[in-house]
Amino acid sequence: MQIWQHWMELGNQAYFADNWPEAQHCYQQAMQDVWPVWLESTLGAAAESGALQRLSDDELCLPSCCLVVAVRNLANSYRAAGQPGRSRALLKQTQRWFCCALQQPKLPAALCASLLKLQADLQEALLHCGYHQVASATPDRHSTSYLH
Repeated sequence: MQIWQHWMELGNQAYFADNWPEAQHCYQQAMQDVWPVWLESTLGAAAESGALQRLSDDELCLPSCCLVVAVRNLANSYRAAGQPGRSRALLKQTQRWFCCALQQPKLPAALCASLLKLQADLQEALLHCGYHQVASATPDRHSTSYLH
């Protein structure tokens, strides 16, 4: 997750400098970093992968949280750049990914609860499409805190 955090930090710097193309690039890189980890944590957990069974609930849910933060930030940078359609499409696609993950049999309860909460967060983002705040661990726009 260190590479994800690096890309998120660079993306936030670009976002706060109103450099939308650079912010988008960085958030896309963060998504690319967390995507395979998210797939393994959701599909592997549903398949009762031995390695994933040993993870704590927080460790199992972390990739989903990181994916949503990257998606929210990328969606916000699309909106800020005047591309609300791309923003909505990204949020909706991420909701579909979560719906597919939630349909997996034997999904651990903690991961299921986390995915449902994050899916609600994505729905709220869709409802407030004009909101331009970068998602982070705290609601303060100028915070440098990130999910770890």
